[in-house]
Amino acid sequence: MSNQTQNLVLIIDDVPQNLMVLRASLERQGYQVEEAASGRIALQMLESITPDLILLDVMMPDWGGFDVCKKLKEMPHTAPIPVVFLTARTEQADILQGFLAGGVDYITKPFHVQELLARVHTHISLKKAQDMLVQHASQLEKQAEDLRQLNREKDEFLAIVSHDLRSPLNAISGAAQILREQIQDLKKPDMESYTAMIERNADRMLAIISHLLDIHRLENGKIHTHLSWFSLQDLLEQIRGDYQKRADEKEQSLVLEIDPELPTLQSDPLLLREILDNLVSNALKFSAGKTQVTLRARFGDNSLGEKQIKIEIEDQGPGFTAEDSSHMFKKFTRLSARPTAGESSTGLGLSIALQLSRLLQGQLEYQSQPQGSRFCLALPLFFPRQT
Repeated sequence: MSNQTQNLVLIIDDVPQNLMVLRASLERQGYQVEEAASGRIALQMLESITPDLILLDVMMPDWGGFDVCKKLKEMPHTAPIPVVFLTARTEQADILQGFLAGGVDYITKPFHVQELLARVHTHISLKKAQDMLVQHASQLEKQAEDLRQLNREKDEFLAIVSHDLRSPLNAISGAAQILREQIQDLKKPDMESYTAMIERNADRMLAIISHLLDIHRLENGKIHTHLSWFSLQDLLEQIRGDYQKRADEKEQSLVLEIDPELPTLQSDPLLLREILDNLVSNALKFSAGKTQVTLRARFGDNSLGEKQIKIEIEDQGPGFTAEDSSHMFKKFTRLSARPTAGESSTGLGLSIALQLSRLLQGQLEYQSQPQGSRFCLALPLFFPRQT
């Protein structure tokens, strides 16, 4: 009996004696029972309950059972519920009409209680088995899609390894071969050029590998925050100093705009530095020479009146298309804009920056500009405890 306690049966019949007999028989077996004296009442009840099975009388004064069943099958939330007809009509045409209306079975009156209970149990069991199959199929489809996504990411990873790593490796190999074979004949400026090429391409490979490792660690929950109080202004000045040489190579201006009211910030300075490294590097990389890249930090309130710090990285590059902005934070994304001086791009930097910003309880978003791009990172501010 206990295995029936969670099953709800709705009886739709206009004869009180039938309702009483059916309720008593079902409740003795542990079923929960609801009853309706007409199809209209039943439809109202079905807005708030979802029975496991419906016992439906065919002959009723307002709507006949076949009409009620058709209405049930037209509504998404009631269509899956199995309907068993109860009637004294045994003509083959009536039975066929019941099945065509959407019923799963047909019990003739006067019915035998044990037969009715057996059919109720059978159809509820079939419905639950069907639900389990649908759920299992859905889980299998999700697993299949996960595997397809893994395969896509594997292909993208292999493309990076075969292209983005092969190119600098070839450059390093070629420069090393020239140095080895022509070391006696090369002049100092030529030697410096080849060694600089090796160093530049080694740095490029290191950046690619670092991005791949960061993505792996982020997706496996292996990066954790270590909060401390620090000066955001000092951090931004360090970043400007570290990127000044790259900006000078393209005759770009790297400008710092700091709110004079900017307080100290409680966050993870290393993770924040990595976010800003990705954004500043992209701004310089995708902007043409003799343009300006601005690092801006402001202090104020968010829409909820909570204190926050906003860091903006703004450039005068080509900007991004609407299509770019819809998927720019996804892994391995190749955007329409390309680096302006042959620099490399893994398509991972923005994805890493977004995931790290979430670790810092921040919000990173791209803001469209008439010219250029602006990325805005909003971070919560935690004030030091007053002593």
